[in-house]
Amino acid sequence: MRFILLIFLLLALNLKIPENGIFIGVEWLFVPYNWCRNTFEHPITKKKMVEDRFAPTFGAVYNKNQNLKTVVYGMGEWTDFKVKSKDNSENLIPAISLKLLKE
Repeated sequence: MRFILLIFLLLALNLKIPENGIFIGVEWLFVPYNWCRNTFEHPITKKKMVEDRFAPTFGAVYNKNQNLKTVVYGMGEWTDFKVKSKDNSENLIPAISLKLLKE
C-alpha cells in the first residue's frame, strides 16, 4: 500500500526518481558550538570512557531491505557503513525521512 501511495504522490507532483535511487546526506560540522564531550562507564570493563561528539545526532533502525545503502565519508574517501543485526539479516540505516511538498 505504501508503494502505491508513493507512486501516486510522485505522479501528482510530476516527479521522477532515478533508477539508481536518491542520495540523502547528513553532515557533521566540526565547529565548537556543535561539539560536546560525553563521559560514561564502559558496561564491561567499568572504566571511565570519554568520547567527543558533534551535532547533529540522529537515530538508526535495522532494516531488512538490502537495496538501501549507507556510506560514510571520512578522511577523504567514501566507505560502506556495514553494521548488521545480531543475526546478520538486517542493516543499520539512519532513521530519517524525505518529505515531498508541492508549493
